[in-house]
Amino acid sequence: MPITQIVGEVHKLACTPYHMSHPTFSSISSVYIAPTSNIKDVCKIVGNAKSVLAVGGMGAIGYEMALNGAEKIDLFDINILQKMYAEIVKAAIINFDYDTFIKYFTLPYQQDLMPYEVLKNLLSPEMYLRLRNYLSWDTRIVYDYLYHSFSSVDLIASSVYRFEFDVSVGFLRKFASLYNKKSYYILQELLRNNPNLITYQTASLTDIPSLYTGGYDAIILDNILQYFRTIEGLDTFDKVDSFIKDKLNAMLNPGGVVEVNYGYELRTAALKRMLNIPYNKKNLVDNLSNLPSYMLSMASDMLTQKEMNEGLNTNLMSIGGYDYHFIPGVEIEHKSDNVVLTYTRHK
Repeated sequence: MPITQIVGEVHKLACTPYHMSHPTFSSISSVYIAPTSNIKDVCKIVGNAKSVLAVGGMGAIGYEMALNGAEKIDLFDINILQKMYAEIVKAAIINFDYDTFIKYFTLPYQQDLMPYEVLKNLLSPEMYLRLRNYLSWDTRIVYDYLYHSFSSVDLIASSVYRFEFDVSVGFLRKFASLYNKKSYYILQELLRNNPNLITYQTASLTDIPSLYTGGYDAIILDNILQYFRTIEGLDTFDKVDSFIKDKLNAMLNPGGVVEVNYGYELRTAALKRMLNIPYNKKNLVDNLSNLPSYMLSMASDMLTQKEMNEGLNTNLMSIGGYDYHFIPGVEIEHKSDNVVLTYTRHK
């Protein structure tokens, strides 16, 4: 895509308030500032993998696997702007000390109606200017335009970023090693010694069998397939199943694992219900708190039943050949579990 077109599309995002109920995933769309899932425990499932292909995001899965000893890490993401942001994060890790990184890429706390004094350092122009000379030409063009035309606080409130997710340092330390001081410096040394340890390409999920040669111990998709109905060629359960067992399986080494899908609280509850495992009905989703207490159980049952019928995890488990792993959930206020569905190449 020509750089002028990229700038034009990014301008539209910057001029549009973000609506978290209507996320879109395309070649230029809103950027994840930080990981949203439990990266530490996801990566423990394939902790000894030496070669990894994973969804890119801001790079957290790649960094976690580097800390776990992976020697070949390839990341992909459909979103050009997400790749550019990940380049900034990588430059920051290589060049900033830990406290400076935390200052610019996290918040001390997060709530509705954040005061300017708390927000002003997050992804600030000062951060960008300190890293600019380490960035590629196209990333500089796009971010030069953004920081010249908009304040960083306005950008955070716009559709450039997905700011509804928690970027407080206390939250992120629980779920991604990158945000812990000791791990940060280990990672920094790894990247300084081998800047090409982690590669990153712009690609859709359906592109990767033709773009990558295979030979991976692990393929980590995080929650991409949560939105499978919007992915051309993967919009039914059978198509997803065939893609995993034929296309991605062929890219694995014997014994290799595809982490097929990450499920948050509701999807975990639905799978537990399917498997007759007890789950917490009361705190499934935040908006249930507005219902009268006598309706909570009924509403929870309806939500989980709908997810059982329509959800990817439950339907792939019914097809067969998949394993599940319950891990500590990121919905820390509910003390819930999350679930990771996996597929293993046995031959």
